[in-house]
Amino acid sequence: MEMYAIRKEDSYEPSMTFMVSNSVVMGKMKTISKARDWTTEEIAQYVKGPLAYKNVNGYPAVGEDVPALTAHPQMLVSRYVSPEGRLLGLDYSVGDWHKRNCMVRLAPVFAADQPKQNTVRSLARKGYAVAGAEAFIDGETYGVRLLFARVNPDDTLDMKDSYTGEWIGSAPDQGKKATTLVNDGRRVIGINYHAHSGAYIGKFALVADGKVNK
Repeated sequence: MEMYAIRKEDSYEPSMTFMVSNSVVMGKMKTISKARDWTTEEIAQYVKGPLAYKNVNGYPAVGEDVPALTAHPQMLVSRYVSPEGRLLGLDYSVGDWHKRNCMVRLAPVFAADQPKQNTVRSLARKGYAVAGAEAFIDGETYGVRLLFARVNPDDTLDMKDSYTGEWIGSAPDQGKKATTLVNDGRRVIGINYHAHSGAYIGKFALVADGKVNK
């Protein structure tokens, strides 16, 4: 018997499998697995890098979280960033928490032809991108409404040509206000959310590129 550890990376398309340890052998074997040369196709795939919408926590130092989020010991941190791209929308599923609709699962959309990750998609119109969001926060994040703006030929956002999407989860209760995220002309390059045991999204932030377009 020969045993060794492998790591499967689903963030690549197609997924890649790596041998990440030496072999341990029980009994006698004529040959054992060893490191091998990569194929040209594998090298090209690796150099291209993982898919942004699957590359969870892949660029921890890139972008600014709005609002800034602090880690919670009981929540799973999922941060997705496309350093050179733009957030175009969200794939999501909705459940309920404390008798309110809430977001249960989230995935960023960085391309219109990106395969859907959850049951519903909120996507920018052609020529537009996410410029910000409104969040209904009442202890937890119960709802998010994306704000979209037209992308100018020079790659800046035209904040005068913008519109809002539908509420994902719950809109603010009567008498309560939503919190505005980004919506200041910066390029939105991702999302950061903290999920509580798959039951609901506790914290949500947009990731901005840190440079205000003037």
